Amino acid sequence: MKKIYKNKRGGADTIIAALLLIGIAIAGSFIVYRTLFTSASNITNKPLIFVSDASLITFQNSALLQLTIQNQGSYIANLTKISIYSPNGSGYNVTINKSILPGGQISLQQSISGTSYPILSGTKYLIILTFSTGFNQSLTLSVNIVAQ
Repeated sequence: MKKIYKNKRGGADTIIAALLLIGIAIAGSFIVYRTLFTSASNITNKPLIFVSDASLITFQNSALLQLTIQNQGSYIANLTKISIYSPNGSGYNVTINKSILPGGQISLQQSISGTSYPILSGTKYLIILTFSTGFNQSLTLSVNIVAQ
């Protein structure tokens, strides 16, 4: 009896193997894409806080801090503390609880009185704003202001 299929080359097995490898490559790339996309969105979708206006106005025995704060990020930012530091390092802390919605802004006026050091006109002060986010993280933003 004669063999009809003496030299079998190619055929259905090769095509199935190629399609299987292409399917595995597509599934693997989809898994990698989803993992990286999820990680990147968690990193970048945080509050983006900007201070658009800041002033520190002095009076006889007190001062008034005025801030306009914008949140251009995707998550709520909660302002929890304001710290004011003079050039010699002495500081004044104010505990506060203000929420800034994504895309929103707040105008804040904080009276400063009863400090152990006077706030002097013409002196440069460092203002540090501390925020908390929904991820139990803390963000800080610093602003330099010359008192008027």
